[in-house]
Amino acid sequence: MKTKMKFLYCIAIAALAMLVALSFSGCTRKRAADTEEAEDVDADVSAEEKVSKKDSEDAKNEKSETEDQKDDDAKELSSAGIKPNVKEPVLSPESAVEIYMANKDLWMENPEFPPMAGYGYCLLDLDFDGVLELINSVNDGSMRLSTNKYFRIDLDNLTVETIAPATEDEMEGIDYSLTGESDGKLVKNRSNGKMFYIFSDYTRVTFGEAGEVFYENYMKNGKMYEKELSFEYVSEEKTGYTFRDEEVSEAEYEKKYEAYYKENQNMNLVWEVVDGEEFDKASIARQTEMLLSAYKKFSYDGFSFNKLKTYDVEVEKEDSLVRLETHYFSTVKDNFSKGYEPKLVLNKDGTFVFVENLAAGMGTYRGTYQILWDHVQLLVTETDFSGFAGDDVKLIDFIIKDPDTLTLNTELCMSFPGDVFSTAAP
Repeated sequence: MKTKMKFLYCIAIAALAMLVALSFSGCTRKRAADTEEAEDVDADVSAEEKVSKKDSEDAKNEKSETEDQKDDDAKELSSAGIKPNVKEPVLSPESAVEIYMANKDLWMENPEFPPMAGYGYCLLDLDFDGVLELINSVNDGSMRLSTNKYFRIDLDNLTVETIAPATEDEMEGIDYSLTGESDGKLVKNRSNGKMFYIFSDYTRVTFGEAGEVFYENYMKNGKMYEKELSFEYVSEEKTGYTFRDEEVSEAEYEKKYEAYYKENQNMNLVWEVVDGEEFDKASIARQTEMLLSAYKKFSYDGFSFNKLKTYDVEVEKEDSLVRLETHYFSTVKDNFSKGYEPKLVLNKDGTFVFVENLAAGMGTYRGTYQILWDHVQLLVTETDFSGFAGDDVKLIDFIIKDPDTLTLNTELCMSFPGDVFSTAAP
C-alpha cells in the first residue's frame, strides 16, 4: 500500500513538473514573439525616421541649391554695369561738341567711300560720368551685324581718343545697331545701383532669315565691355531662344526676362541718332548743330543737361588756311581762253566762291567748305545759272595734293575729275 501511494505521488510530482515546464515554454515563446514584434516595430520606426530624415535633408539641400541658384542668378544679373559718378560741374555740351568737331577726322566716315547700307553717329554716356562718348555705327548690310567704333574725350588734353574693347574676344562682340534698327534701353540694377545699356542687332540664322541678339554694354576704365544677353529667332520653319547662352523654351525665355526686369529697372533713355549721310553732306555749322542737338537730347531718369551745372573750355580749332591758300585756278589751259579759266576762292569765314566755265559764259557756285582728311569739300547752297550741266551739283570735292595744288574730283560743266587747280595765276 505504501509502495502504491508512493508511486502515485511520484506520478503527480512528475505531471506537475511537466505542466510547469510547458507553461514556462509557452511564456518563453510568447515573450520571444513579443520581442520579435517589438523589434519589427522598432525597425519600422527606425526606417521611417531614416526616410523622414533623408527627405528633410534632401529638402534642405534642394532649398540650399535653390537659394544658391538664386544667389548665382542675382550675381550674374548684377555683374554688368557701372555705378553713375556724375560730378558737377561737367563739361558743357557746347564745349564737348567743339572738341569732337575739331577731331572729326578720327571718327567721321570718309564721304568718298560711304557705307552702302547706312550709318550714323550718336552720343551716349557709356561710363555715366556726365561726359558723352561718340559712337560711329555702320550697318554692314541685310541681316549682318553692324559695326561700331567708340570714341571718348580726353579731358586732360581736350582731344578725342578711340575706346578699345576690354578683351580681343570682345572686338567682334561690340556689334549692335545704333542706326534705327534698335530702340535701345538703359537699365539700373536694383540691388547694386549699377547701370548698363541693352541694344539689339540681327544675325543670320539661315539664308535669307535672321534672329535678334540682345547685348549688355557699358564702358569702364576707358574700355568697352559687352555680354550677350539673349537670342530669339521665330519663323514658320524654326523657333529658337537662348538666355545667357542657355537654350530655353519660349515659356522659360519669357519667365527669365520677367525675372530680369524685376532685377533691373528701365531708366527711360532718351537719345538721338544723327544720320551719317546727311551729316557728311552738311556744312560745318550745320554738322555742329546736329551733334549739339543729339548731345543735349540725351537724358534718363535722374539725369538731364538742363539740370546740371556745366563749364566751358577753349578749344583749339584747326586753321584751315594753314594748309590751304585762298585762290586756286584751273591749269587746263587748252580748254579755256585767258580770263575764262574756272577759279576757286576759299574765304577765311568758311565760305567759298567757285566760278565755272559754261562754254556759253560763266556760272557761279556759292556755299561753305570743309576740310576732311586730304579733301576739301564745297557744300553748294546757291548757283546763279540753270540749264547747264552741273547745275544740280550739291557737293564739289577736291583732293589736296599739297597746299598749292588741288585736284578736282567732281564732274561739272566744263571742268572734270582730274583737272588740276593751282595757286599760280594763269
